[in-house]
Amino acid sequence: MFNFPSNAGLPGFRVGRPDDPPGFRMNQDGSVRRFADAPSNAPDDNAPQTTGLSTGFGSAGTAASEPSGVVPVNCTSAGGLLSCTTPRGRSLRPVPAPEGFPDIAPDKPQYHSYSVPSVLRGAPGPQLMQGVIDNPTPGPRMLNHSATPQGILNEATPALDYYAFLGATQLPYGAPLNPVKSYLTQDQDGNPVVMNVTEPGHALYPGYVARYVTPSDEGSTIQNEGEGLGYYQAPDRPGWMRDEINNVWQEQSDAIIRRALEQGRRP
Repeated sequence: MFNFPSNAGLPGFRVGRPDDPPGFRMNQDGSVRRFADAPSNAPDDNAPQTTGLSTGFGSAGTAASEPSGVVPVNCTSAGGLLSCTTPRGRSLRPVPAPEGFPDIAPDKPQYHSYSVPSVLRGAPGPQLMQGVIDNPTPGPRMLNHSATPQGILNEATPALDYYAFLGATQLPYGAPLNPVKSYLTQDQDGNPVVMNVTEPGHALYPGYVARYVTPSDEGSTIQNEGEGLGYYQAPDRPGWMRDEINNVWQEQSDAIIRRALEQGRRP
């Protein structure tokens, strides 16, 4: 697959086509190079994390029902705070914004929004939300810390891509490639939401991803939605590129769901 670097020369999310040759990186000048193997001492990224943080669910163990209708998209940055209403109508409590973070609105160049739901019948809502809190990004396990109300710096590059880039560049483990701040906030109904806000240097800066759980007849759903002005998800980018970036959230959410189901089956 090809892996496109950010405007700052750092790697972005995996955006490869299925028919691309594996193990290559495309540079900004159009050249490619083969990745080295991931470091042999890389930690296990399949192991779940737990912190015991409260999910904010009530006794019924479900989040609020889906909002009806479509609401105007609105994400403003003012006074050091980012205030957003997601495309699906979740009004999020403000979180700190990086210095210089702009407003995100449909009239901005390269504006995009997306919604990536992941649902599995029988998945328990509170366990799913805890899984999202404990694993707010698809980044490497040791660089992916539980979201907090104060925000915590996380690495959002998918683990395999991150290790491959370190192997190719010999950068030390922990080098920031696609940094985000992960906040545990709430929506207008008091339901918990994890909000990942891109930091400068991220390939998809500026943007955010809001992650939360909703119930339905089919089962609880992890919702991943957001907006941004990043080049690689702009409307004029190839559809396969935008889809591959979105699929990162699908895959990581599916893994959280599988772990929740496995834990529910244990005696």
